[in-house]
Amino acid sequence: MFFGTDAPEELHEFAILHEHTPNDEDVVPGDTLEIGGVEFTVTGVGDVANDNLRKLGHLVVKFNGLTETELPGEVSVAGEAAAPAIEPGTLIRIKG
Repeated sequence: MFFGTDAPEELHEFAILHEHTPNDEDVVPGDTLEIGGVEFTVTGVGDVANDNLRKLGHLVVKFNGLTETELPGEVSVAGEAAAPAIEPGTLIRIKG
């Protein structure tokens, strides 16, 4: 789970905090999620995922390849069962 750096303190322990650069474009199936140079194709986007990302820098990514997300705030991507390791300074971006 990703959150912008202004996330509540209680989330800092288990969320990946990131510098959030808001974007007006929606994440859509077919986009690419890049984590540290490893690319994953977006397969599904929940109904509120784009709103959460824009307003809070909040993104829940599931590596399950579903075209219909299980929850409205999720983004599904094709790929492995888990994300690659994320260290401070890892570049994370979504490309259309």
